[in-house]
Amino acid sequence: MKKILFSGLIAAMSIFAISCSGYKKTDGGLLYKFYQENKDARQAQVGDIIEAYVVFMMDSTVQYKNDKPEKLFQVSEQSMFNGDINEGLTLLHEGDSVVFKISVDSIMKYQGGINTTGEQYAVYGIKVTRIISESEYNAELEAESERMKPVEDSLIRDYLKEHKLNAVPAESGIYFIPVRKGSGAKLTHGQEVKVNYVGKMLDGRIFDGNWESELKKAGINTEGGRFNPITVNLGTGQVIPGFEEAIMLMQKGGRATVIMPSSLAYGPHGNQGIPPFSPLVFDLEILK
Repeated sequence: MKKILFSGLIAAMSIFAISCSGYKKTDGGLLYKFYQENKDARQAQVGDIIEAYVVFMMDSTVQYKNDKPEKLFQVSEQSMFNGDINEGLTLLHEGDSVVFKISVDSIMKYQGGINTTGEQYAVYGIKVTRIISESEYNAELEAESERMKPVEDSLIRDYLKEHKLNAVPAESGIYFIPVRKGSGAKLTHGQEVKVNYVGKMLDGRIFDGNWESELKKAGINTEGGRFNPITVNLGTGQVIPGFEEAIMLMQKGGRATVIMPSSLAYGPHGNQGIPPFSPLVFDLEILK
């Protein structure tokens, strides 16, 4: 039933995006129109997390749409700019369907750019499925992390077996496999180090890297790319915890393969194409 209602909301948005008829306006200038409103249901408060189906439109074209509810919004006490979406979030109840229209000019002013799209509004359609407090959200994440830990451990063991790698985890959970020993003392907090790396999923899919020769070996087309070592200032939180821990197990000139659980990578949230609870593999080289 929720998906049917959300499909109707998307269809309605094509009309709402053109006309402002029937819209209400917040004090800051955010336009909104309810498709369904459940005033007796739980209402969003500052700090709450809103789980919802969401569709985002620009230029009458869908730019983003999820196929299942996601926790995409947290209600903030302060707006980023007048008329931003946060002004409308506290209006929402569980089960509500709403369309928000945000001035593109206001977005551009906030970002420091100029509106060159010709569009007057960015349009959000939201179907709220659940509203939870931040403490409830954190408890759910902790429970899910505990549930997924043995699953990740099993996936990593399968990877080690498949690739005939002999390694045991450190106390943190990282698997460190030296490939070439470097020289000098191990690296420590406060040092600046240059690193080549390739990041992979357990299925071998490369998601990031600057190590041109290794990317070529993996069949990645590097033509026209710029591949420079990254500079990591150790101890500053510049990189994910597992990446930094691995570097500090190495010496200059060394190479290693590192396998890390998601707790040392992108955890329950994932990151730009990396799904939540994903163990990762990194091939690393510390430059002399």
